[in-house]
Amino acid sequence: MITGSGFADLDAMLGGGLPSGLLLSVGAGCSQGTTSFLLTAALNIALGKDPAGVAIFTPAFTRARVLAKLIGLESGIAPGYYSIMSPGVPDWPTV
Repeated sequence: MITGSGFADLDAMLGGGLPSGLLLSVGAGCSQGTTSFLLTAALNIALGKDPAGVAIFTPAFTRARVLAKLIGLESGIAPGYYSIMSPGVPDWPTV
């Protein structure tokens, strides 16, 4: 089974997407967007038109930080903004 990553150019290079059971790993220097790229691909795979299970492992981030990044990707609100907010802040419901 082939699952699209949500990145059209990458899927084209891979012959339509990622084969089932494939381990996708990306490496680069700090702050190069590798975690954001992989989390975006994971969301696209998990929530796409042909959803598939996804597991995420990163030694660089805690579970809370990965979750904050996932929430940020889905909501469009930067994790640094809502992680410092308290329930009394008027914009909290938008998060």
